[in-house]
Amino acid sequence: EPVVQTPTYSLSTSASTINEGQSFTVTLDTTNVANGTNVPYTITGVESTDIGGVSLTGTFTILNNSATITINVTADNLTD
Repeated sequence: EPVVQTPTYSLSTSASTINEGQSFTVTLDTTNVANGTNVPYTITGVESTDIGGVSLTGTFTILNNSATITINVTADNLTD
């Protein structure tokens, strides 16, 4: 009987703080996750207008046990 390997998931960001008008990357690193696997995400703590009007929900698509998204922070001179 084959051994089932448990998948793992770990999120990281390219920056801990960011200024308006800049962007940052969120990386989902995995182990034992097949290529093409979709992993849904929800961004909280901001509004869509704070990140260029993009949706606060989406999907990472795993390739070689990793996936990234880039988030652009709106330069609106407002406190987020």
